Amino acid sequence: MDIFEAGKRIKKIRKSLKLTQEQLAEKAGISAHFVYEIEHGQKTMSLYTLTDIALALGTSTDYILFGRTPDISSGARDVMINDDLSHIIETVPLSKRDAIKNIVKSVLPYIK
Repeated sequence: MDIFEAGKRIKKIRKSLKLTQEQLAEKAGISAHFVYEIEHGQKTMSLYTLTDIALALGTSTDYILFGRTPDISSGARDVMINDDLSHIIETVPLSKRDAIKNIVKSVLPYIK
C-alpha cells in the first residue's frame, strides 16, 4: 500500500463530493487534522479508520488502498451489498448489536 496514493485518492473523492476535511472528519469520526495528515501521506490509518473513511466517502477500501474498483456484475452486486452489511455489523461493538437488530427488525416490514 502506498500511503501517499491512498491519501490522494481520499482527497480526490472528498473534493468530488464537495466535502471539506472537517465534514469528512465528522462523518468518519476522526479529527480534521488527522484527515489532513492522511491526505498528505504523513500518517497511516488503522483498518477501522480506513473502513470509516470508505463508508463516509461511499467508496471501497480497495479503491482507497489500490485504486481498484470492484467489477459489479448483476450477481456480484448482491454479494457486495451483503458483504458491506456484514462488515458494518462486524465493526459495531457487541454491546450495541442488539440495538441494531431491533432497528433492523422494525424497519424490515417497510422495505419492499
